[in-house]
Amino acid sequence: MFQPMGKAMCLVRGSINIDDFFYVKNIVTPGETISSERYERRAGGKGANQASAVAKAGGSVALVGGCGVVVEWVTIIPDQPTGRAIIQVSSEGENLIVLLKGANFVPICVPLQTIFNTRPITHVLLQNEIPWHDTPEYLEAANTSHVTTIFNPSPLPLREEITNFPWSELDWLIINQTEARGILESFGSKPTTELVSCPQSLDDAPQTARTAYTELVGLRTCPTLSSRVNIVCTLGPDGVLAMISGAHAARVGTPNNDMPHSHQDADSFVLYVPAAQLEGDVRDSTGAGDCFAGYLVASLMNIHERHGPGYKISQDNARTLLRRCVQAAGMSVERRGAMESQPNSLEVDERLQKCVY
Repeated sequence: MFQPMGKAMCLVRGSINIDDFFYVKNIVTPGETISSERYERRAGGKGANQASAVAKAGGSVALVGGCGVVVEWVTIIPDQPTGRAIIQVSSEGENLIVLLKGANFVPICVPLQTIFNTRPITHVLLQNEIPWHDTPEYLEAANTSHVTTIFNPSPLPLREEITNFPWSELDWLIINQTEARGILESFGSKPTTELVSCPQSLDDAPQTARTAYTELVGLRTCPTLSSRVNIVCTLGPDGVLAMISGAHAARVGTPNNDMPHSHQDADSFVLYVPAAQLEGDVRDSTGAGDCFAGYLVASLMNIHERHGPGYKISQDNARTLLRRCVQAAGMSVERRGAMESQPNSLEVDERLQKCVY
């Protein structure tokens, strides 16, 4: 009989930014000068945002980054500004972001071995607002330590970075539809225009999800992306599509036709979860993706604690997990800001009890 594991811990290697929000009626267009209706300065950065979301979802988390203050595993860079994000937010909640790398792209002096030996790390979460060479280094260290790896390649890496990245070493890949297309195009592929038979699990899904399915099928054929990698593709207001591999799914006893034929496995499945039911207007979508990622990782950590490493996730597990993530992300767009907009786990639980799926 399985004995519950100790407390799971996520290590986030990511960015720390100062977010400057300019609230405007409409996003500025080339050659146009406009005035903002309001200005706010907040804490941000994809690394800090996702670490915050893991914590608010109930997970234990450590952050490695660089900025203008000294915190454990956060290095002070005296001759570089803290990373900045200049964010326009329209009256409809849409956003446009310009980044300044700043201290985020200065090498961190904390040895990797020290980090992995100091804490009982079970999960590593990476994004792409840090020096590119750090990402495969942390990935390799995580695999050596048998740690679950999650990568959110945002902003999208350069073509040569994509084609040379060890995608097969990942456990989970979190992308949006634009990023899925960008990865495909970097490998010289395009979403297939041929008729792809969608699985029964997508019968009631919107066209966005069905189109995303063809893109994920294409990703499965990329030479360095292993079929064991779980892919979660966020679809904004249309929800989320997940392609769960046989390496991380529960046996259902019979072959499953929900995966591309070349990667069919009795353990594999495709799952669509609709967007959250909102109780207010969309005020700011800036932090929704980071909120989703943090809640996803915290849910994986919870499964790790209850069932141990290597537990095979069932379709019911995955559906429950993804509903929680989309609900948290949905609640975040009802509020302004990125980190500050994230709901805590109790708020998400209360909202889920009201929802009918």
